[in-house]
Amino acid sequence: MAKLVAAWWAALLLAALSPVSSLSSRKPPVVWTIAGSDSGGGAGIQADLPTIRDFGCHGCSVVTALTAQNSVGVTHVQAATPECIAAQVDALASDLPADAIKIGMVGSAEAVHAIADGLERFFASRAPNLPRVPVVLDPVLVATSGARLGDDTALAAVRDRLGPLSSLVTPNLVEAEVLLGLEPGALCLAPRQVVEEAAEEIRRLMRCGAVVIKGGHAEGSAGGAAGLLAASDVLVSRAALPGELARVKDAAAVSSAGTSLSTPAASEQGAFATRAVWLSTPRFASAHTHGTGCTLSSACAASLARGASAGCDDVLDALVLAKAYVTRGIAAAGPLGRGPGPVAHTGFPTRAAPEGAAGGAGGGRDQGGLSPLPVVQVAGGAPAAEPPLEFASCAGAGHFALYPIVDSAAWVERLAIYGARDVQLRIKKAPQGPEWLSAEVARAQAACERTGCRLWVNDHWALAVEHRAYGCHVGQTDLTDGSVPEDGLRALSEAGVRLGVSTATASELAGALALRPSYVALGPIFTTYSKDSEYQPRGAELLRAWRDLMPPQMPLVAIGGVTLENAPDCLREGDVTCGIAVISAVTGAEDVQGTMAAWAELWEKEGSF
Repeated sequence: MAKLVAAWWAALLLAALSPVSSLSSRKPPVVWTIAGSDSGGGAGIQADLPTIRDFGCHGCSVVTALTAQNSVGVTHVQAATPECIAAQVDALASDLPADAIKIGMVGSAEAVHAIADGLERFFASRAPNLPRVPVVLDPVLVATSGARLGDDTALAAVRDRLGPLSSLVTPNLVEAEVLLGLEPGALCLAPRQVVEEAAEEIRRLMRCGAVVIKGGHAEGSAGGAAGLLAASDVLVSRAALPGELARVKDAAAVSSAGTSLSTPAASEQGAFATRAVWLSTPRFASAHTHGTGCTLSSACAASLARGASAGCDDVLDALVLAKAYVTRGIAAAGPLGRGPGPVAHTGFPTRAAPEGAAGGAGGGRDQGGLSPLPVVQVAGGAPAAEPPLEFASCAGAGHFALYPIVDSAAWVERLAIYGARDVQLRIKKAPQGPEWLSAEVARAQAACERTGCRLWVNDHWALAVEHRAYGCHVGQTDLTDGSVPEDGLRALSEAGVRLGVSTATASELAGALALRPSYVALGPIFTTYSKDSEYQPRGAELLRAWRDLMPPQMPLVAIGGVTLENAPDCLREGDVTCGIAVISAVTGAEDVQGTMAAWAELWEKEGSF
């Protein structure tokens, strides 16, 4: 009996001392919605909570008003008292602290002050080393009928108290006109530049991190705010200047949810410039759009709460995912009552279009479903290539498997002999000069031609074309700093050289898919020491989300910190089209040939291509 008791106590002690990180890491992020209740179930907290759940978060609510409404109209509104609102905020703060907060309908100035005071108490109670909690403010100022909701005192309170707490403010065109005191309709047919300036003026007046003006109320003509026969929104934020990102991250204690690049605290660092970005998705001829604003803002908040695990590092990434979600929801929506139906809640965005949808706008080869991601265009940037570029597919010659990245032709020769199917030659610095670099690429290509290996040249697109390499891999910086200009992309396409593009965030994926590349890479998946990265590890789970956002036959490559031990997680999440790019996992091995054989065995075990 004594031995049994001793064993019981030992087991209890072991359980008490065991790490709980694996359990706690599975807890979903908590997102608060501070909004009104819609008894018809289409907007307010009834729209927010299923949206938050679809993004893998746990939703909590602070109810600011009870409404009696259905699909036809609103018959009664009962506002919550400021004391009731404050009690709800404090109750959540004491037990279910938020990782992100969405604010919708607030009603009176007294309610606004109760919300702002409660949030300030919550923020002050947090440890100083914790990241800033992102707040998404949907300023519900105008009813569907066009009537103003709240008086000028309430409007001033929203601007002065809630604005400075917000990472992102999401007015539609009509609400933007109210915030700026403009005549009704002033923005609905305005040129794009005027709408961009309006967004920046709202950002300045409200002292918030970023503003997106939603174009769903635009007429949709090519000359109007929509800019295209599409639903187009403009996001104006403060973006880090080139070369300043690392310094700002150190100075501003960047949030793991990626909000610091969009908050007042970070913009005070002096290393930022205003950035305007347009996001466009198909415009559906549907009356069933009840709750679009609520759904978009709560999807943004949930994306920011998820952070790196959703590929969301800032408000642009959050908006890309949220807009894809709303677009799918409108495509799948239908009538429930006698009036307009609510936006459908269809799960985390995927390429599989809901029945009756017209298809996505994010580009990508049409191989069983286009990506739902929006087209992303920086204001004033070059328009999309016309006609769109096409890059050859990798699928016809076999999918990716192991994809070593090496820094010399000698390594290419060695790995090609050991049976590598794909090798990337990545030479970032060539002090010996351009002729030596060209000779290295030529030598590597010759080795691949002898063995049937496929050579990918990193960055140096002209050499990839000259030496007829199988493909060229480019990073995001190469595309934005002019290292790989549009002429370079066109030269690759016309020469039949395939294109691979690195991504780490949702907005980068949207931009990559618009190029219609041969493959997309995601990383870093795990912590890596082979190269510096400004991004937190994405995690193998994000491979599944990326896979579901991409054309089905376009290969997805996992990169960053992948080893023989954790590679099975990548293959399970990324499915059979997933390749794995490695550097030190092969070149740093004592027995390189044996390591190559071990990688080959891994694919045989997990599933043959």
